[in-house]
Amino acid sequence: MRQLGFHTEAFLSWWFLGYLSVRTVATFGQLWVLSQVVLSRSMAFFSAASLVLSTVLSVVVLREGLTVKTAVGVVLAILALVVLSTE
Repeated sequence: MRQLGFHTEAFLSWWFLGYLSVRTVATFGQLWVLSQVVLSRSMAFFSAASLVLSTVLSVVVLREGLTVKTAVGVVLAILALVVLSTE
């Protein structure tokens, strides 16, 4: 976007069309999964997976340090989701 700006050429570029395709497939995949499983358990799983994925990506891609305090916070958040999802 920095190179082409907010113009038509930017939205017709290969990277934007690739992103749009991946995003569309992921959205339909998530809707299909949510229609096939028990909603209360699947939302807890998606939330826990989101926490783990965002933490891993922040360490690997953004090169942020993973402190003990942050790791404990992530584990506590995941445990809270597990407790809330059990019956």
